[in-house]
Amino acid sequence: MKASAIAPASQGLVNIHGFQKDSDNPRGGLLHCALEGLMTKATVEFHARRTECTVIIDGRPAAGNARERVVKFIRNLQRTFNLPSGFTLHSVNSFPADCGLGSSASAFAATALAATAAARLDLAEHRLAQIVREGSLTAGSSIVGGISISFPGRCEREGATVRKLDPEKLPLQVIAAVIRSDRASKSLHAEARLSPFYIPMQQLCEKTAEEVLELLQKGDWKAAGDLVELNVAFNYALITTGPSRLQMWAAATLAAMHVIKRLQSTGVPAFYAMNSGPSLFCYTEAGYTELIKRELAGIGVTVLPAVPSGGATLISSHLF
Repeated sequence: MKASAIAPASQGLVNIHGFQKDSDNPRGGLLHCALEGLMTKATVEFHARRTECTVIIDGRPAAGNARERVVKFIRNLQRTFNLPSGFTLHSVNSFPADCGLGSSASAFAATALAATAAARLDLAEHRLAQIVREGSLTAGSSIVGGISISFPGRCEREGATVRKLDPEKLPLQVIAAVIRSDRASKSLHAEARLSPFYIPMQQLCEKTAEEVLELLQKGDWKAAGDLVELNVAFNYALITTGPSRLQMWAAATLAAMHVIKRLQSTGVPAFYAMNSGPSLFCYTEAGYTELIKRELAGIGVTVLPAVPSGGATLISSHLF
């Protein structure tokens, strides 16, 4: 009972800090892009005669919150589908984790697909996208791929994630600027929910996601990018107006934004987006990636190229 899968990271074009499972908010859609080039590979095996669980991430035994989240997720699968109690999980990222690049989504998507395949469960994609939200609320977008809209709050479409644009219909290139910050806080989402702007932001979120999706479908990257960048600003307002007045961005985050805004002023088609960490994503058109990579590397950040991706897939090579 062993299987392996690979899944792309998820980048939030339109998102809202503070959303949580089993909450009425946000009821509306969040818009995400799956990114090939930022990938997690996972191998899962269940053991009928053993009860211990082994979790290895990037070659090291997982500990603390990382291990707890994975074990909780697998245990839920075991209870739901009456699976053997022992398991081994190995996962490897092709990009840095814990800095806002979408590694939680890719990790849980790859784990979910590998685990259900190892258990010989033939689940429909939409069902798998619902299940994986127990590990990461945005991991459904890594399951379905492309540009997808998801509904992580409790509503009539609970957990639904639906692909709206196929990756081949998006002639966009993405450059991830890898940025770490000691200002990052695990209480970010709790802080955002206590901001006086959280309710208005919820109400705006679904409308913005629909507008950006429509603009992307029309190929109007500039107008879509303007709204995506505005979403970044609104999300930062949420965490800086919570009780602790969190400051999540690093100096390099602001420097990367300034680089992209300067390039925009010279006619370069580009816009930036962020998840809930300090790293930054720059979307652009083919022909401009090398220029943008050089400019971002010039401020001292590591850059990783990516493109819109399909969803999680099974693979034949195993990690153990």
